[in-house]
Formats: sequence, C-alpha cells, structure tokens
Amino acid sequence: MIPVAIAGILALSWSPASALSASDTMRDFFRQAVAVIEDPRTEAHPQEALRKIRAMADTLFDVREAAPAALGPHWAARSPAEQEEFTRLFGRLVEQAYFTWVASLIGGQRIQFKFGDETRHGTAALVKTTIQAKDGRSVPLDYRMSMRQGRWTVRDVVVDNVSLLDNYRAQFKYVLASAPYSTLIATMRAKTAEGVPVSAGTTRPETSAMGRDVWSQAP
Repeated sequence: MIPVAIAGILALSWSPASALSASDTMRDFFRQAVAVIEDPRTEAHPQEALRKIRAMADTLFDVREAAPAALGPHWAARSPAEQEEFTRLFGRLVEQAYFTWVASLIGGQRIQFKFGDETRHGTAALVKTTIQAKDGRSVPLDYRMSMRQGRWTVRDVVVDNVSLLDNYRAQFKYVLASAPYSTLIATMRAKTAEGVPVSAGTTRPETSAMGRDVWSQAP
C-alpha cells in the first residue's frame, strides 16, 4: 500500500525555503521515499521498500505529544511502560491511517502533491498541501508539526479537514466507555503487527462500533 501511495511524488512543486523549514522537512521525506521505491535493489521487493519507508516515517511522525491527548483521562492511570507502548502503537496506527487514506484517495494513479502556505507560531507549524484525487478533486492535506530537538516532526495530519488525532481520540473514548484498557491495547497490537494487511476505509469515529475493524481506517 505505501509504495503505491508514495510513487510519483516527483511531481512536487519546489520553492526556496529555509533549510530548517517544516515544508522542507516534508519535501525531504517524500524525496527519500521516492528514492527507496526507485532503488533497483528494492524495486522488485515491495515489502523491503515498505519497511524502509516505515523506518523513515517513524522518525517523521512524532506522536509523543499527541498520545496523551488521544488517550485522554486514561493516560494518567497507565504505568510508564504502558504509556510507552501506547505511544509506539498509536504512532504506527497514525502512519497506517495516513498512508492507507492517501492510497485509497489516488486509486493507484500517479500522486500529485502541491505545497501551499506554511505558518509558524514558535515551535509549532502548519504546512498546507493539496493532493489530486482520482475523481479530480483537489483535497486539502495539512500537517501539524512541532520543533523537537532541532528538527521538525509531524504530530497530526488533517486529511480533508478531518484530524487523524481527533479521529482516534473519539474511537478510543468510545471503546473505553464499555471495555477495559486491555481490550484496547490488544486490538492495537493486532492491528499494527508486522505483516497484517492494512485496508482502506472511510469510517468516521462517530459511526464506529465495538468489534468493527476501525483501527486501520482513515477518516
């Protein structure tokens, strides 16, 4: 799924910017992803390309600030080890939702991103982009980023005006209203296990129900 979603990003619009800009951070990620896909050593091995792109995404998507907000009041009741595991699994879920949504949006065609404005407020930045959908729409895809240890990282993705962070927070709240934390974390482990296929979907959190396959679905 991920190579399909990333292939073709060579059509990005480039503009001069500071080497430390949030927009340049996103451009560098896309450029490196394209290099992985076009590398002859991984071209015939999509799973290897997938692993490499996920490793890059792990350094780009930093959800340490977002994880406590996603879990809400249940965060304080978790041990440091539990908080660490939740953060790691939540980060993988966000990555999967992002890549799956992009793949379903473009429908296998060549992807086209365009960079718009970047706004900064201290250590926070919003990078606006649009993606060309298979039905011809120009869909907003924005990145909420934070400066951490001298580099920009993504803390939330707003896909077609829907926040992935808000989406998962609503889902977690719904599940924990009627099930223990152990059920939630077991489901997250299963959905992020290596080799588990990620299916695209359009389920919004308010329509999700306990027992439905919602963890890997984008809004």
